[in-house]
Amino acid sequence: MLRVLAHKMRRSRKVGDTVDGDEDSSDDRSSKKINWTAMCLLMLFILPAAATLFLQGFDFLYPEAARIRVLRSKVTRCYAAANPTKLTEVDKIIEKYKNSELRLLAQACNFLLVYPNSF
Repeated sequence: MLRVLAHKMRRSRKVGDTVDGDEDSSDDRSSKKINWTAMCLLMLFILPAAATLFLQGFDFLYPEAARIRVLRSKVTRCYAAANPTKLTEVDKIIEKYKNSELRLLAQACNFLLVYPNSF
């Protein structure tokens, strides 16, 4: 009995037949493999572009938030160059000067002796 089953299995591997209704799914598995290298390279180029488009769309829909984000980055760079201990207070400072952001940037740069053209 075992010899007959072993013989059928050998024959099915050579010919491509199935043994007792079992299907040979090795061809199916090989056709469903994912090329992870190609996927990683694709994501390497697509994700930064998608993030940029998302950020530009967000800036278009909410220009006030974009303006505050740019101001926050400039003030953070001023304080990082001159007084890093105040970096935790940047949000409080921006809230204090909510309607006069340009005055805030001018005062911060003059007080800290860091000018926008230097960053």
